[in-house]
Amino acid sequence: MGKKAWQIILLIVQILITIIYGAIIVHMTLILVKDYGTKSIVTIQGYFPQFVILISSLVPQIIIRIRRKMHTQDGEIFPILFTMIALQATLIVPRYVALTEVVFISPRILTYLERFSLIGTASLFLLSSLRFYGFNSPRMSWYIVIVLAFSLFISVIAPVNYTSSSSLEILSGKYDAMIQLSILLFYAATILTLVISAAREKGAVAIKRLIGFIFLIAGLYLGFSSLLIPVILSSTLYIVGIVIISNNVKESF
Repeated sequence: MGKKAWQIILLIVQILITIIYGAIIVHMTLILVKDYGTKSIVTIQGYFPQFVILISSLVPQIIIRIRRKMHTQDGEIFPILFTMIALQATLIVPRYVALTEVVFISPRILTYLERFSLIGTASLFLLSSLRFYGFNSPRMSWYIVIVLAFSLFISVIAPVNYTSSSSLEILSGKYDAMIQLSILLFYAATILTLVISAAREKGAVAIKRLIGFIFLIAGLYLGFSSLLIPVILSSTLYIVGIVIISNNVKESF
């Protein structure tokens, strides 16, 4: 199967993810507003960034298709990266299950999806930075497969602790800390690699890419908070990052 076919498949998958999780978020919001009125705002703001990230992550994919940038570095990495970012909306499912008491997915599978989306996203960010740094190979597709396979393996082997079918406490403290630390290290390595790349290239495209990636990563990280200021920052930074990255796609070769 050719590269274009895989890009189309990934776009379709991301659209399906967006529709499914978007519907879950909308349904959950309607229930909260109906049952709690204005008091539901505090709860809604806790998952609002996930909705913003989910919807806006489609923009770079669409720009790549419109601008016919499928064969660029952006077109090679972004389809799978933003699909994995969209999959992070899995994190809102435990909230939905707790609210509706409708268990439509195995807690174990839910755990694997949550871990896979988080580890896979961080790993692909790092691979993306290495790609832009100059790590060019005709076997890049295989490296992407290896990275995702590694992420899935780590997601599956870590022990799972359940206190209830809808519990958010899905990882033991030790493994949770290890996974979170690994993700932070991947993101730090990503930013460092892009800084070195921008300093070496000394071009506007590389600098914009660096700023865009920093905003995306900061938006994703802050999106886990339910406090008002981090929620506003998360949504704002991610949208600005998407705008920068999307404009950068137009200028990339």
